[in-house]
Amino acid sequence: ELTGHYGPVTAVCYSPDGHWLLSASYDGTIRVYATPAGGYASLDRVISAHDGPVSSLAFAPDSSRFVSGGWDGAVWLHGLNITSSTNSTELDGTQGLVGRVAFSPDGRWVAAATDASSSNTIRGPLNLWDVSDPNEVQVSVDWIPAIG
Repeated sequence: ELTGHYGPVTAVCYSPDGHWLLSASYDGTIRVYATPAGGYASLDRVISAHDGPVSSLAFAPDSSRFVSGGWDGAVWLHGLNITSSTNSTELDGTQGLVGRVAFSPDGRWVAAATDASSSNTIRGPLNLWDVSDPNEVQVSVDWIPAIG
């Protein structure tokens, strides 16, 4: 049994190498569980980077880092290492609630879909960051409604 969150779980994600399991919650935290081969998941650390519910998680293809997005409008890039510490950097430039985050297959890019409207659909810009320069949005594509 995985315990620890004080609110509903909003996202879960396994690392591609199978060594980590993440869970995110309305309580604003991310739980990082170590998942040793053949063993049960055990809580490794708790990350409290967001100022509201965490809505989405995604691992880099090499499992060395992950990205999180939240209702606070923040996108964070988190680096994992074996010493149970986490290096976190907030990515600048989001507008509105972050609904989904993703890494590109090569691990170079992070994408975030945001909701800048008052509806429950993702209608804000899609932002892309080059992880080698996470302090600047490289591409921002506005949502355009379909015609016809």
